Amino acid sequence: MSDSTARASELLPSRAAACRQLLNSRRFGILVAALAPLLARLAVFPVEPIPAPWVHDEFGYLLAAKTFASGRLTNPTPPMWEHFETFNVLMKPTYMSKYPPGQGAMLAAGMLLFGDPWWAVFLSVGVMCGALTWMLQAWFEPPWALLGGVLAGLQFGPTHNWMNSYWGGSLAGIGGCLVLGAYGHLRNRQLAGVSPSGDSRVAWLLPFVLGTGLSILACTRPYEGLFLAAPVAVALVIGRTRRNAAQVAALVLCGAAPGLVFLVAESRAVTGNWFTAPHEVYRRQMEITPPFAFQRQTNPPPVYRHEEFRKMSEEWEPNFEDTKDWGTLHGLLPGIFERGRMVGSSFFPGAAYLPIAALSLLVAFTRRMRIFGICIVCVLAGGALPSWLMPYYLAPLLPAFAAVYLEFLRLLRQWVVKGRPIGLWLFALVLIFTVVMLGESVQVWVRLDRALAAGDALIRDRPRLAAQLGAAPGRHLIFVHYLPGHDALHEWVYNEPDIPNAKVIWARAMTPEQDLELVKAFSGRKYWILEVSDRTAVLRPFDSPAGPIK
Repeated sequence: MSDSTARASELLPSRAAACRQLLNSRRFGILVAALAPLLARLAVFPVEPIPAPWVHDEFGYLLAAKTFASGRLTNPTPPMWEHFETFNVLMKPTYMSKYPPGQGAMLAAGMLLFGDPWWAVFLSVGVMCGALTWMLQAWFEPPWALLGGVLAGLQFGPTHNWMNSYWGGSLAGIGGCLVLGAYGHLRNRQLAGVSPSGDSRVAWLLPFVLGTGLSILACTRPYEGLFLAAPVAVALVIGRTRRNAAQVAALVLCGAAPGLVFLVAESRAVTGNWFTAPHEVYRRQMEITPPFAFQRQTNPPPVYRHEEFRKMSEEWEPNFEDTKDWGTLHGLLPGIFERGRMVGSSFFPGAAYLPIAALSLLVAFTRRMRIFGICIVCVLAGGALPSWLMPYYLAPLLPAFAAVYLEFLRLLRQWVVKGRPIGLWLFALVLIFTVVMLGESVQVWVRLDRALAAGDALIRDRPRLAAQLGAAPGRHLIFVHYLPGHDALHEWVYNEPDIPNAKVIWARAMTPEQDLELVKAFSGRKYWILEVSDRTAVLRPFDSPAGPIK
């Protein structure tokens, strides 16, 4: 044997040992899992840069972000506010987004620190996957926890709407990971017989982290967060001494207090009542569909000043996910299928993957996974009560779904039939299929995004028009006139927090007399009329013939 061959044979075991040591490093696993979705998204950044908002909810969250970034909790109602009414935004008693403040606060941090709210979305997905890996380490060996974090990063990184929109998901996912992760590590300490006073730094830090997770859930998805927190609270209390339970509860409350104070303070500023959420005030003013399927409409229908709001409330919302039939027997199976399809396509790489995902749920009630199975049942049961369900509503369940799926892969890999490692081959096939599905999702996403950008006037023209007028001299006011047949989902009228002083104002065209009153109220501007359909947008000066957008 030559000297070089001997040296190589000596190096191989040492390198293998170094790799094993690295894979078993908890900090390394958290770091790699956090970087995976960020690097995957940056890889497609040259062809898919920072996304533009276009869904109703996104503009609502961005209004909250700009309001918080300006140092306010809400904004005064602007003069002639009827022209500025829009979806998911209150105009009275104050002018503010209807949503809980967590997502808006995160976007505001992105604006203040990086100059654009999307960078906060970008980083939050990495933090979510790192927090998920930390949570999984309480139940799995570090290499398995790393696998779970990386798979989540590839799923939620390059193409997922949690990364490529502004309406949330990742922040609530972080909250769920902190709650279940802190519970898991506390449970392990108890099973290991670690006394409450031992390692005092960890003893107080874990309950504080759990409280922080609850705080995040309260400020993002309070309803679903409550159904996740309930079984965790019961599991924490069982088996603990009264003194230890009181200590843990006090530390949890300390962690939760900042978010809870922020939540009620924002409600007080927006609605005038500490415990009346902006979402509830908006529902009373604008919606006719009850929030829960078992309820019936008792309030008189709102008087809509604009046709778009009537179409949304009376036509679109009752038919979304067959909402009008969800509380009936004949609407049960279609509703379950539609909701399951939407949720599955969000948490897994595509519809073809759903049979594997459904199969993985069989391990949800094994002894190791029992807490996750209970959390899944509780949150899904709670999620069945509202009139409709969007996938990001279930973001707090991300860690539970991930843990159950990872346990399924672990058990599958161990499957042996007549001495043959059948499970090892199936495990490899599932991972290969996952990578193929994720790669295909990138191509589909790029094609779909480009098709939407080319054919949808809202996505194609609104950002360009806002940038052009924002760079033009003077200040501008645009009267938006929707042509017959316009889809109410394609909304153009969204404004800055300080409407009177904004450089560009978007207003709904009303009667000629009302439009002239708005011109007088906002004098000193250049005035435009924008005629909008779903595929075209024609801009012309307020008193000149029509002309296309240049």
